[in-house]
Amino acid sequence: MELKWNLEPKQLDEFVLNHPNCHYGKTSMWAEVKKIQEHFRPVYVGLWDQGQLQATAVLLCQKKWGVRYAYIPWGPCLDYQNTDLLQAFCHGLRRYAEKNHLAFIRLDPNVRRTLEDGHSNEAITQALIAAGFQHKGYGYGYDGSWSNRYTLMIDITPDYPQIQQRFSSARRSAIKKHNVYCIHTEQADASRLDVLCRLEAILAKEKGFTPHQPEFFQTIMDHFPDHHVYAVSTLDLDQSIEKIDAELQSKKYAKDPEARAAKEKSRHELIELKKKYGHQVEIAAGLFLFANKTSWDLYLYKCSDFNFINGTDEIHQFMIQTMKEHGVERYDMCGFSGSTDPHDPYYGLYLYKSSFGSKIVEHLGEFNFIRQPSAFERFCKADRLWRKVRRKIGYLTHYQKKRTEQS
Repeated sequence: MELKWNLEPKQLDEFVLNHPNCHYGKTSMWAEVKKIQEHFRPVYVGLWDQGQLQATAVLLCQKKWGVRYAYIPWGPCLDYQNTDLLQAFCHGLRRYAEKNHLAFIRLDPNVRRTLEDGHSNEAITQALIAAGFQHKGYGYGYDGSWSNRYTLMIDITPDYPQIQQRFSSARRSAIKKHNVYCIHTEQADASRLDVLCRLEAILAKEKGFTPHQPEFFQTIMDHFPDHHVYAVSTLDLDQSIEKIDAELQSKKYAKDPEARAAKEKSRHELIELKKKYGHQVEIAAGLFLFANKTSWDLYLYKCSDFNFINGTDEIHQFMIQTMKEHGVERYDMCGFSGSTDPHDPYYGLYLYKSSFGSKIVEHLGEFNFIRQPSAFERFCKADRLWRKVRRKIGYLTHYQKKRTEQS
């Protein structure tokens, strides 16, 4: 087996996009995005055996806080059940770290800890440890790792009506109510990225973080021209009010005064929102990627003034059907804490995502080949400190904005 460090991006992507272990983070397309957004230097690697390409990896190289390192997002693209192949690849990575004076190499493979049939992939964890990588362990989802170890996945191979039957009764009921509102969801191009930015800014203001500029999202769309779907959901307030008026004028609520009162309240809310937003308003937008048979929910935002409609439901409905048209079978809702405890502070996110009939997927987590322990420790301390400072700046900015608004 021979490891080569000058693999052509086109050859790498062709291999990844046709491999069962495919992930958008393993492509040169994603590497080029990270090069622009975070100034990484990508290195494209291929492992050859008897003239055949058997494995690839994208190394995102950087010097940060005085420490040289490489990160392989979602791990190498290879058959992890092939221990010889995995060992050979890891051996090549170690040689690369030595030759280029790297303090460490980090990877977090998109490999399930437990397979759907119940069999464990613990042997892969042990194989990586035997190859010289230290395992971070099976900890809580938000433990400072660079990728979430847990996600929620929907099997979208059945027909859409069957998929919708797996939604929780509460989710189906909420979506059924959306028929009252005249919502139109469509694919959009980069000219409408202002919608995604505006909706992200609403959440950023609530949570205290810095929102992205349109160029950030456009970079992703430009580098994944055939592997992205951007969608926007628009609510027609005039038509919604007219539809409610028609219901109120019918005999539908003749024997149910409580339901009639609730409908009249909804009408009043829509009239007030029309004064603020006009005749039509974009209530949700989402940017998704897809490759091979999987799609990923990268960025999805909604307008909080329309929480009674929940525009993200509309985006998910649209995306599931659109991704099926692209041959996708696994709809990745992209990350949650891993806890299903109602007392967990992030339980609401799990509750919402699981209401679509998604199943928990737990990955093996983070592995580090540490060549320079002191430099690695220094890097980790600086990384933790920077995360704390960044959160603090976000919270202070959020608090200052609220005080300014109140005054």
